[in-house]
Amino acid sequence: MTFQLAVTNEGGIDADTVDVVVTHVNLAPTANDGPDQQIESTGVETSVTLDGSGSSDPEDDVLSFNRDGPSGFARGITTSGTLLTPVLADSSIGYNY
Repeated sequence: MTFQLAVTNEGGIDADTVDVVVTHVNLAPTANDGPDQQIESTGVETSVTLDGSGSSDPEDDVLSFNRDGPSGFARGITTSGTLLTPVLADSSIGYNY
């Protein structure tokens, strides 16, 4: 955008222009997968729900979700939108996620 200022008096006129460049800065999103959870050791399969729906973007951009965890820990995974429910193969392992 260009702005121009003109100044006049009895002696004449003078002008100046200023160019203003506006750039969009895309701010980083905030990831929120819910509170930490602790599972008691029972030796049987246990399921927990990890909820990413608390994640947000300051500019309301569309978010993509990708979750990662320890290899071999989750036996089966079901997803629904931002929710992910892993079924733990063995809850006898101490683990905070």
